[in-house]
Amino acid sequence: MSARPGQLRMSDLCRESGLDRQAIHFYIREGLLPPGEKAGRNMAFYKPSHLKRLRLIRKLQHERFLPLKAIKGVLDQTDEGFSDEQRAFLADLRGRMAGELAPRAQADGEVIPLGPLLERTGVSEADFEQMVALGFVAAMPTTDGAPGVPAAEAWRVESWGRLRAAGFTEALGFGVEDVAIYEGFVDRLIQAEAGLISARLGALDPAEAAPMIEAALPIIQELLVRLHTERSRAFLSEL
Repeated sequence: MSARPGQLRMSDLCRESGLDRQAIHFYIREGLLPPGEKAGRNMAFYKPSHLKRLRLIRKLQHERFLPLKAIKGVLDQTDEGFSDEQRAFLADLRGRMAGELAPRAQADGEVIPLGPLLERTGVSEADFEQMVALGFVAAMPTTDGAPGVPAAEAWRVESWGRLRAAGFTEALGFGVEDVAIYEGFVDRLIQAEAGLISARLGALDPAEAAPMIEAALPIIQELLVRLHTERSRAFLSEL
């Protein structure tokens, strides 16, 4: 069956968006992209709006470094339970953050070559492609057009390489998708923290609240590490 004017095949979406079929099907499964119009058992047609949405997803990943859950919230225009006043406070707060919490601009991001990174970390190309498909890391070209990764995200590849080296191999059933439990936890944590901060600190001037949050960040990170270790020890002791 041939496509009608204005219709796109999956191959068209891949070519125009720069994404592979696996990534696009993943976005459909996760609800970020609506399914195409079925034209057969293994064929579907898509609209220009599908391509526009895919380009927006990539833009939000690469320029705003948003996780997939947050991107879905943007695409669905959900308010994540925040009032207009809370959203305004958080938006003002974002602009006043410095250090690790400072907003990043795409122009500020260095892109490092993919090949040496994979060789150094021992991460396979298949694992890296899965990372990209899951939105765990972005794939971007270097200045000379070679495959690359934002330098700010290299730690994600390095961490996965260390897990593989520790014995969490594909032969034992471990895959990149397993990190989803941690991303899901962090996404829920951030939403809860944002609600707490906007509710408790909303009466303050954002210029006053920003340094408080920046000072709390390393304390909370240490708290999370110690709680995780403590709860893991307790769980194993109770078996």
